[in-house]
Amino acid sequence: MLDHLRAIVVVLHLIAITAVAFPAPVGMRRADLDNPDVQAAIEAWRGVAGAAGVAVEAEAFREQLWVAGSKMLAVRTSALTPLQPYYRYAGTSQGWAMFGYLNHTPARLEIHIDSGIGWEPLFIARTTAHTWRARQLDQERVRGLVNAFSWRSSRQRMRAFADWVAVQAVADFPAAKRIRVQMRTRPLPAPHELQVSRALAHTKTYWPEIRELR
Repeated sequence: MLDHLRAIVVVLHLIAITAVAFPAPVGMRRADLDNPDVQAAIEAWRGVAGAAGVAVEAEAFREQLWVAGSKMLAVRTSALTPLQPYYRYAGTSQGWAMFGYLNHTPARLEIHIDSGIGWEPLFIARTTAHTWRARQLDQERVRGLVNAFSWRSSRQRMRAFADWVAVQAVADFPAAKRIRVQMRTRPLPAPHELQVSRALAHTKTYWPEIRELR
């Protein structure tokens, strides 16, 4: 009898955590449908629908997806509401959302320092030559923060992050004059282009934050 009860509890637990693990576009806004990356992802699905014999214009298809997704999210929220106390008690809340589409113009973090002879690279993400405080700056929570900057989101947090970087730079380089924190775009090339170049192109920078070091 006890084994049967234990099996029932395990099955119910698996059902609960599986339900909460289903992807949900939390934070998605209607305006996001105008994002070129989102439109590219939707176009891929429209192509699938077209291959299956369902031909729909691009704008209408996006609107239908938005309506259907909104209804599905509402149903998911209603179904999971009674389970929220259990998730809190068991510590099984789903804190991470899955990526719904690719960022085709990602960017990486760059930090430069001026010690009186001009700007010099201090930290360049995903490199082995410029690794100042890489253990901190490559930590997953910092990378999660910087990922938002790669999407050109959370501008105010970028400014606060630059303030924090400046404090660390003062501690490590007391004679330095300035620090610059910025993002540099690295567009994803087509597969055949990447096969030839074997490298990602580094293009323009954005959100430069310069702090005087005193």
